[in-house]
Amino acid sequence: MRGVGENDGSVLLLSIAFATSSLASNIISPIWPLYVKFLGVSITQLGLVFSVSNGVSAVFQMLSGALSDKYGRRKLHLAGAAIAVLPPLMYSYAANWTDLILWVVLAGLALGLYVPMRFSIVADASASEGRAKAYSWTNTGLLTGFVLGPLVGGAVADIFGIRAPFLLCFALSLGNLAITASIKETLKPRGEVGVSGASFDLLPSFSATASTFSLINIAQGVGIGILTPISPIFVVARFSVDMTAVGLMYAIGFGIASLIVQIPGEKLGRLTGNKRMVLLTILFSAPFFALFGWSRSYLEAVVFMFMGYAIINASWPAFQALMMDLTPSHKWGLMNGISAAAWWFHIFSQHPLSSARPSLHISSGNREVGQLLLNDSIFLRRLALLVKYAEITKIVKNMSEMIPGFGTAISSP
Repeated sequence: MRGVGENDGSVLLLSIAFATSSLASNIISPIWPLYVKFLGVSITQLGLVFSVSNGVSAVFQMLSGALSDKYGRRKLHLAGAAIAVLPPLMYSYAANWTDLILWVVLAGLALGLYVPMRFSIVADASASEGRAKAYSWTNTGLLTGFVLGPLVGGAVADIFGIRAPFLLCFALSLGNLAITASIKETLKPRGEVGVSGASFDLLPSFSATASTFSLINIAQGVGIGILTPISPIFVVARFSVDMTAVGLMYAIGFGIASLIVQIPGEKLGRLTGNKRMVLLTILFSAPFFALFGWSRSYLEAVVFMFMGYAIINASWPAFQALMMDLTPSHKWGLMNGISAAAWWFHIFSQHPLSSARPSLHISSGNREVGQLLLNDSIFLRRLALLVKYAEITKIVKNMSEMIPGFGTAISSP
């Protein structure tokens, strides 16, 4: 992990923390919609459970990011990791869906505290020329959990019951807390704060940079926000697979797809330019997400998911490094909070959309639920594609207006 810059040790520890917390959360992620359905909820209530956690997370990410720029990263990072320990244990004891509300609020608060801290710590601990490399390593740790977690969670649910993965998530969250406690403060004293990557006078205004990168996250979040609550149910209903297969789909389609492109993506970003890398991956990934809804087999669904995430997440290190390089370092926490909040707010806003239309039909009780979920899933994927392309059009325009030189991203690195 040498060559990232100022504090290789913090980047290494953070990569391990990312891997541990990601493994914990992704052990339960593929079965979470099925578990909530197991508790007897409607599709609308399912969307509400997702929305509450994401909404709370979005609100606190902006606040914690701003506070960390003034008071430091470590305490907020540690607080988030500590709060994250309890919810998975309490999920396993839920008797009905209302028992989940308090704990999903706490889970959202935990994410809101530690997510901006982690990405800001990477920026603090790396030099400008090594920042994309640092992000590629921490992203690799994060995505390792996305590969292993769904596989482990699906298998544990099939063998020991649907509540068992939550207990395993609890144990891993305790381990993540211990690792987080070993990461030292990385925020520099105010006298040492400068601007990363460029003279401050040459940078676009902070509000313009924040708006632009938030728009990118909104574009990526809209389709994912619509699909997340119903994708596992869609696959089970259409292809009659078990929870291990659902976990395998997420492990391959998201985890492996995203993991294998991180380090090559960082190198490609250096060759082509980070701006071009970000723009092209947004444009070329969208069709594959839409094609997921036309899958004729389980294998096709995995392939379409794999292609979409491999393309879009190849630019993850470039996106993060570019955002930090265009931001004064004394506002890195706030910028990471705003960027993350834009992602979570848009996912938050789309979950009710994904749940409302199917619930109108299911309440009648006159048709087979699985087929309705299938039909509505396809409808929503078509809608997601149209909205995503509309957002991309606005992004390209804003990139040209807000950040000097971005309009030439396709023709020059």
